[in-house]
Amino acid sequence: MDTLGYDAQRFARKIGVSYGAVVNVISNNDDPSYAMLRNICTVFPVSQKWLMIGEGKPWTVDSINSWMSGSNDGHSDIDRHINDRVRDFR
Repeated sequence: MDTLGYDAQRFARKIGVSYGAVVNVISNNDDPSYAMLRNICTVFPVSQKWLMIGEGKPWTVDSINSWMSGSNDGHSDIDRHINDRVRDFR
């Protein structure tokens, strides 16, 4: 969330969950639901394996290329600022 330049409220909206759900995860009051993790991996180019079990790298070249090309299942509304930040990780 921080790496891509999102605050909790904007991140929650982007992944389709409540602001409270994101805050509870951030503050370690709750574990993220499977649906939340799945949505994060669908909306952003993060590795599902890394996010769910902590193995591998958070970003894969294929996921970043797909995300930046707009072929990310209808989530092509990502703004230039986020794309620039992802390019920095390459």
